[in-house]
Amino acid sequence: MLCSLKSPTSQFDLLGLAVDGVVSAGRETSTAVRLDCPEVPFLLSRRHALFTVQPDGSMAVMDCNSTNGTYCSRANQPLRKLPPCTPWILEDGDVIGFGGPDTIIARRTQVANPFLFKFYSSQEAADAAAEEDSLGAQEDHIMSSAELPVQEEVQPVLREPLAERQESGVLGRKRLGRSLEGGKLRQQQASQLASRNHTSTTANNTLTNSNKGLEGKENASTEVGPASCSGQGRANNTSTGVAELLGNHLACPICHEWLLASHTLSCGHMFCGLCLASWLPQKQSCPTCRKAIAGIPVRCFMVDNAISDLLGVESAASPSSKQERKRKQAHWEGVQGQVTQDWALALKRRQERALETASRHRALLAGTAAPPNAHNSHA
Repeated sequence: MLCSLKSPTSQFDLLGLAVDGVVSAGRETSTAVRLDCPEVPFLLSRRHALFTVQPDGSMAVMDCNSTNGTYCSRANQPLRKLPPCTPWILEDGDVIGFGGPDTIIARRTQVANPFLFKFYSSQEAADAAAEEDSLGAQEDHIMSSAELPVQEEVQPVLREPLAERQESGVLGRKRLGRSLEGGKLRQQQASQLASRNHTSTTANNTLTNSNKGLEGKENASTEVGPASCSGQGRANNTSTGVAELLGNHLACPICHEWLLASHTLSCGHMFCGLCLASWLPQKQSCPTCRKAIAGIPVRCFMVDNAISDLLGVESAASPSSKQERKRKQAHWEGVQGQVTQDWALALKRRQERALETASRHRALLAGTAAPPNAHNSHA
């Protein structure tokens, strides 16, 4: 008898199916023991194995060189693959696996082999084995139910380590909190120490700078101007420091001296009056940005007054510089009227030339002759 482990009701009487002492098993419909499963349709070969009746009346199984082989085991041993065309003498209780051992790979998943069978020499042996299996299952159920109360006695023993673990967890959290507090305290101490070091370093730097300022005050020159500004002069006094800071901004771009009779052009740049008096007759553009001058230079009295106040301090300029500035100031006052008149006349001429050019262009656009020149009409 061949009894299926998957379905106990599925049985094959090998002796009754034997033809000339041979029983074929496989996927083909003409085989005596037809084995087929929709889940694994191609696991078995068409003629997978043969059962043969031996002369002494026993039964043997032989693999017919199938694709996935035939496996056999005895006395609860692991299934072993049979060599092709090699008979295996069967005994009661032997397990036969067609196409693989206990488990196979189907659709990339490991599943139980559906073609596992047990061999019995007769129906009586199969029934006796089934009865033993049922009795064994009942005994296992009774033993498992009898062991249930033992678990209740074990539970209190398991609770104690859990409580200990909880207590140790609380202690661990306390230790962690203390370590974090200690880390914060150390961080605060380090920041305080760093601030103290920074304060001491700042104080030392201040003392060093003050000493250098005193030394510079003894050795520095008393003359201050746009072309001779130095870092040591700033430490002399407040007026000298302000003069140095403003020296580069209140210097004439042409003569590089303090602005004298400062005038501003239409582009916004500022120059000395005497410097513009010598520049504008030659070029009608700004010396700095080269933009055309659109009007008469405008006098900046506030800048002149500020420079006079800065240079009025004794330590802000040397006597020679003051005398030279007074000389230039007197010269400007002597030529101021003539220079202003020349600038106005030059502006008027530029305006007349611009009007003549505009009228000439309009006449050309209108197709008429150009009007006579203004100078010719006066003549």
